[in-house]
Amino acid sequence: MVTEISDKRGWLKAIEVTIAILMILGFVLYLTIDKSRNETQSSVRRDFSQIIYPFLDSVAKNNTLRSQILIANEGEHKPLSSNISLDLQPFASNEGFDFYLAITNSANKTSLGQSGLRSYEGKEVYYYERLLFSDSSVSDFKAKKISLFVWRR
Repeated sequence: MVTEISDKRGWLKAIEVTIAILMILGFVLYLTIDKSRNETQSSVRRDFSQIIYPFLDSVAKNNTLRSQILIANEGEHKPLSSNISLDLQPFASNEGFDFYLAITNSANKTSLGQSGLRSYEGKEVYYYERLLFSDSSVSDFKAKKISLFVWRR
């Protein structure tokens, strides 16, 4: 009779150990699946630099647009910025970010406070800029700066 009880206790210990191992494996599997799910969600959103740098390059390489920017007076910078912003707006809608674009003389500082926008408050704001220069063949050397502030919605 005593041996039967000790045999049953052995089986119970084996079942206990098996359940404990399954629980640990289940927890590890849960952590692995949760981590991979977070990685796929973050990979859906592209890095701003993958969008902004090519956009600024395309503006700089567009001879017509570049000459309009370089010729523009201080008063014409705001309407010109609005026109260029229209080209970036589809990317912003698809990728889930807002932005403020400003054109200034190369020596001037640009601040986001000048924009009048408040949707950036409490968010991480990234700053990109591109300098545009007149051709070397032109005797009147001009330089302008395109400043771009970007943040997630």
